Amino acid sequence: MRRLNLKRKGKLKTEFYGIELSKDQKNFVEQTLERIRDLSPSSSKLTLNFDDNGSELSGFLAIKCFEISFFSSKSGSGPIDIMMKLKDDLETQLLDWKRTRFSSSLYNQLTPKTSFEDCA
Repeated sequence: MRRLNLKRKGKLKTEFYGIELSKDQKNFVEQTLERIRDLSPSSSKLTLNFDDNGSELSGFLAIKCFEISFFSSKSGSGPIDIMMKLKDDLETQLLDWKRTRFSSSLYNQLTPKTSFEDCA
C-alpha cells in the first residue's frame, strides 16, 4: 500500500480576510486585531478585508458598536505594512473618541448643576 505525502514544501498560505496570508502574516494580523479590539468600545464588531486588484494592495478595517463606528482604509506594500497603517489610524480615532467621551462625562460630573429657580 502506498502512502501519500501530504506535507507541503514552503510556507503554507491560506486565504484570510480576502487574500492569501502566510502563517506569520495571519498571526501578526490577528494579534494586531486583538490589540485594536482591546482599545475598542465593548461589544464592538471588527471587520477586516484586504483587496489585491493586481496593481495595488489595500485594506479596510471597520469597528462598529451601538453608539459609534470607526473606519480606516489604507494601501501598502503588503498585509503587515497595511495592518500597521490601519492600526495607527484607528488607534488615533479611538483615542480621540475616548478623550471626548470621558472628558465630557468627567466635566458633567464635576460641574455643579444649578437651576435658576434656586436663585429666586
